[in-house]
Amino acid sequence: APTPNDAISKHYQALELPYGASLEEVRAAYISLMKRYHPDKFMDVEKKRLATELVKQINESYAALNKHLGA
Repeated sequence: APTPNDAISKHYQALELPYGASLEEVRAAYISLMKRYHPDKFMDVEKKRLATELVKQINESYAALNKHLGA
C-alpha cells in the first residue's frame, strides 16, 4: 500500500476519498462533489460564498491528484 504523503493525503480528504483511491474514483468523486456544492445551487449569499471556497479547494485537489496519478 502507498505511504500517505501529507500534501496528497489532504487532497484525497478534500474529495472525501481514502488515501490511494484510483484516478477513476477521484474523477467520480470530483463530479459528485461539484454537483453537490456548485455555487449556482445556492441562493443564500453566505452559503454561496462557502460553496465557492469549497469548490476552489475541490478543483485544486482534483488537479493535484490528476497530476499525482499521472493523468
